[in-house]
Amino acid sequence: MCIRDSPNNVDEWIKRLKIVQNDEHILVKTFGEALTQIEPRKASKGLDKVWIMFADLYKGHDDYKNANLIYFKATKVPFRSIDELTNVWSSWAEMHIQIRNYQDAFSILKQSLFKKPQLNSSEKSVHADSLGHCLKLWTFYLDMEVNFGTVETVKAAYKRVIDLKVATPILISVSYTHLTLPTIYSVQISVVAVSLKK
Repeated sequence: MCIRDSPNNVDEWIKRLKIVQNDEHILVKTFGEALTQIEPRKASKGLDKVWIMFADLYKGHDDYKNANLIYFKATKVPFRSIDELTNVWSSWAEMHIQIRNYQDAFSILKQSLFKKPQLNSSEKSVHADSLGHCLKLWTFYLDMEVNFGTVETVKAAYKRVIDLKVATPILISVSYTHLTLPTIYSVQISVVAVSLKK
């Protein structure tokens, strides 16, 4: 099967990208051809991988401006599955975590979960509004809150997850541990300190 006969076959495009990966000029051109010719609603599984690979190309050269631009464009694509859109948002946030740009990673996750997509009726994807109920993105966001937020923002985030009925028993048990351990350790340290003074 060739791309000419099946332009929406993502696997074939990925094969071609791997073939030309040593010639950066042709590689960039091929990414452009792939993302222009593939119709998202008709694409085979894995279109998110092409967008992420394209962003990775620029990330590999520390060109985060273009990598961000590619990720931004990818978030507007009407992917066929919620998982593909989720992978794009997650990968974008992970890129910023890798370069210790935590604030932007936080902002990206907030945007994915809280901001309504600005798509017209012909572009709107069935799953575009579903990101707000995506467990993978919420788990990522909650992890960021636990590490960089305050007790108040962590509690508010977990309350939102429960209200949305996204929370799982494991997620709640982990949250309980995070919110109670500092208090438990604080009490234990106080007890030890008092015993040492005696």
